[in-house]
Amino acid sequence: YEIGYCYEQSDRIEDCINFCVEFLNDHPYSFTAWYIMGNSYSHLGKFEQAITSYDYCTVIKEGFSSAYFNLANCHIQLEQYDLAIELYEKTLKHESPQAITHMYMAECFEKIDDDEKALLHYNKAINLDPELGDALLGKAIVKDKMGMTSESVSILKKAIELEEKNPEYWYVLGEAYEKLDQYSEAKECYELVVWLE
Repeated sequence: YEIGYCYEQSDRIEDCINFCVEFLNDHPYSFTAWYIMGNSYSHLGKFEQAITSYDYCTVIKEGFSSAYFNLANCHIQLEQYDLAIELYEKTLKHESPQAITHMYMAECFEKIDDDEKALLHYNKAINLDPELGDALLGKAIVKDKMGMTSESVSILKKAIELEEKNPEYWYVLGEAYEKLDQYSEAKECYELVVWLE
């Protein structure tokens, strides 16, 4: 892990991959080396190669939740949301529930237009970490999509309390106000977006 970290911090990702390949020639069952190689490929945006590395890692060490989590993230990059959801579920089987895992699952369900399940997982994420602003943002977007724009506004205000200087939150709030024909409030939000960016 430390070697992988050092390569990453010194921005020598290709060297890290070469090190892992050489190491795996002598130690093919090192789940750690497969994991680090997966991280390196992922860092370079080579998601297919990263998936192969993480797959080997999970075959060798079946309960390694971090590998399932990163594997899911790679599938998201390739827009394979159903596969990503399955892998996040495996992550949850091998570790205590994490807010970020539920939030990413919610985002996947959003992508496949399953708003009810998206909402369920955003709520789980918020219950685990009430200060996860992006989960509140996601929940607000889904509520708006489901025609509950007024409710969306109050959720967005909570997110803004947590991250007052986040232009994305103000922009989405501006859009919500616009839908509610509250144009002066929308204008204030958009002005803040310009100021914050």
